[in-house]
Amino acid sequence: MRAPSRLLPVIVLMAAALFGLAACGGGNPTGSDGSGVVVRGTVSGALAFQAGLAGAHAAAAALTVTVAENPAISTTVGADGSFTLRGLPEGGFTLIFSSGGTELGRLSFSEVKPNQEITLTVQVSGSGVVLL
Repeated sequence: MRAPSRLLPVIVLMAAALFGLAACGGGNPTGSDGSGVVVRGTVSGALAFQAGLAGAHAAAAALTVTVAENPAISTTVGADGSFTLRGLPEGGFTLIFSSGGTELGRLSFSEVKPNQEITLTVQVSGSGVVLL
C-alpha cells in the first residue's frame, strides 16, 4: 500500500527529526547540551554513606553532584555510586557534592581541555570529599 503523496513530506520530516535525535544521543538530562567536557565518576562507599543519612532522615539520603559555575548541570549519584555530568565548561569548574541541601565538599578542576572526558573516584564522608 502506498502512502498518499501529501503524507510524504511529513514522513520525511519525522524521519529526519528522529535521525537527528538519535545522532545526539537522545538529549542530555544532566547537562546544558551534548558538547563540552564529560565527567564520569564513582563515589566510593556511597551506599554506606547514604544508608547512614537514611537513618537520620530518609529524604536526605540522595547524594547530588552539581557544577558550581552552572547549577543547571546536576545529577544524583546512583545506587551503585556512579554519576555522569555532560556539557561542563572547558578551562575549569568546581563540583559540589551535597545531600539534603547540605554541602559535603567540593572538588575543583583547572586546565580542562575542550571535549575532555574525565573519569574519577571520590570518597564522601561527613568530613568532606576526597579524590582517590
